[in-house]
Amino acid sequence: MLSLYLAMIESEEHKLTFEHIYHNYAKQMQYIANKILQDPYIAEDAVQEALFSIARFIDCVPTHTKSATKAYVYIVIRNISWKML
Repeated sequence: MLSLYLAMIESEEHKLTFEHIYHNYAKQMQYIANKILQDPYIAEDAVQEALFSIARFIDCVPTHTKSATKAYVYIVIRNISWKML
């Protein structure tokens, strides 16, 4: 699935940023979505939609600090989960 998202991104720097997000935050994103949606299958859909959104707008992801990136990712998954609810 990672290769699908990476195919959407043109810049090598942005690809590395997305890979970092995917490998470091995907499990926590699943946890957050599951807490909100109370269904692991719908939560998985929310995570996929969030990753797709992050890949589309990777140039907007704040990368100057780890905490800024983490906050951005968590806000995206929270908002998508609430939208799906």
